[in-house]
Amino acid sequence: MRLTSFVLCLLAFWPLMPIAAELAEPSIVGVWQTLSDVDGKPRGIVRIREKDGTFSASIVKSLVPGEEDMGLCEVCPDARRGQPYHDLVFLTGLRKESSTDFAGGEILDPDTGTIYRCQARLEDHGKTLIVRGYIGISLFGRSQTWRREE
Repeated sequence: MRLTSFVLCLLAFWPLMPIAAELAEPSIVGVWQTLSDVDGKPRGIVRIREKDGTFSASIVKSLVPGEEDMGLCEVCPDARRGQPYHDLVFLTGLRKESSTDFAGGEILDPDTGTIYRCQARLEDHGKTLIVRGYIGISLFGRSQTWRREE
């Protein structure tokens, strides 16, 4: 008898479920495909994690032809020098400022070894992440688009 009531209740609210899903606050946690800010081509797959309100990202794999092996980060500063690109944490300290805006982080350009300040903004209902690395103020930097994979 209770199962029947549950099913009837579920059917009654079924049309509202897509609305509830759209109202849910999107998160940056997950797997993202990065796109080159130079030519717009897929560059890699990264994973963003959250711990105690702070977000970090690591490299999962390269999508650049000829870079599948990835190797070691010889230009990376600090303890990351000589570490494998696979699972390399390149974004740290990002914190949520609003439902779509994140700031206060640092991002490593693994091609040059340069560390930039970082901010990010979710767009397109959480399907796109605009990541901006900059020196000093945000005006002096560059942005990269990431597309959600999962």
